[in-house]
Amino acid sequence: KATVSVLYWDMKWKTESDGDDASLASPAGRMPRDDKKQPSWVMSFFLLVVLTLYTTFSFVGKTQTSIHNSYIEAYDTVSRQKLRPINIDDAHTRGVAHWATWVFVVDFKKETILLQKRSTTSVTCAGKWGVTGEHVEPGETMYETALRGLKEELDINANVKELILLENFLWKNTQAQRIDVQNSTVFLYPVTSEVHQIKVNEESDVAEFVPFQIFKTWCEEDPSKVCGRQYAQAFLKYMILICRRAPVTSPFCATHYHNQRALLRGRGL
Repeated sequence: KATVSVLYWDMKWKTESDGDDASLASPAGRMPRDDKKQPSWVMSFFLLVVLTLYTTFSFVGKTQTSIHNSYIEAYDTVSRQKLRPINIDDAHTRGVAHWATWVFVVDFKKETILLQKRSTTSVTCAGKWGVTGEHVEPGETMYETALRGLKEELDINANVKELILLENFLWKNTQAQRIDVQNSTVFLYPVTSEVHQIKVNEESDVAEFVPFQIFKTWCEEDPSKVCGRQYAQAFLKYMILICRRAPVTSPFCATHYHNQRALLRGRGL
């Protein structure tokens, strides 16, 4: 509006100054003509550029702030009542319980699982391998969160009918002064690796289909690759649920399911 006003009075000024009337139009009324104070198109253009830059940087700033200050759904662990959405950083600093999803992307034909190697700048599990995980944002269902995670993190376009619900569990983890209390819903997403062109976002350095056996070995013998023993035990547990959904022709699952179930029972998982 300020720019339009400047341009209007500039044109008005010039129009009346070219006529016989020696006075000029202005918001304050008729004023004596003064050539030294006459606005020019250069000044109008300058103001237009300044306002454009201001608007642009204001928009960018708001966008960056909204990303940094994203909000997630929270709940009370005692009453199980839904709370107001909370800032994601505040939730992890104060240990406020919130909802989240995990998605295991699996190719049963090749007996591989899609893992993401987290970026070295990631707040949690930097440089470690894991599965797709997302926090539930205000107004989302668990299924919608899982689908958004697949799209944002891997550029996979899935639909609700393709997701298989495995389990819901309470996850508590403390890392680098972050207290993560999640009520996580775990999904299985069966795929054929050849038909997906995986494209990771800034949260991950790379994503690869890793053989079941290698993933199992990492979890059992080198948990540091998957962000520690707690994650490793959880992944081993969900490999059992995944193998329950596997075709009977899966050699790995035929062996893994029976052996690992006994092992996990002994660990109380």
